[in-house]
Amino acid sequence: KRPVYSWTYSQSGNTLNLHVEQKQKHKIVNRGDKNDCYMMPIDITVYYDDGMEETVVINNDERSQDFAIPVSGTVSNVVFDKGHFILKEMKD
Repeated sequence: KRPVYSWTYSQSGNTLNLHVEQKQKHKIVNRGDKNDCYMMPIDITVYYDDGMEETVVINNDERSQDFAIPVSGTVSNVVFDKGHFILKEMKD
């Protein structure tokens, strides 16, 4: 068993709004409904239109979670777990 992620992002000024969902159908043993998820840090790599990039770490500990990440320019792309450190599935 592994986490199944779906995510989206948008930029509003100097903030990257990131929404992460875990969509796996199985329950996590010995966890209540609020924290029935895989809890772990996730690398989020942000690419800017000037060619720069940076990686920030979010701490995902809910099935559906929003993050407000400060950014220093216009975001051209975002990559979820660029190094493939998490054994996972991705869904749209």
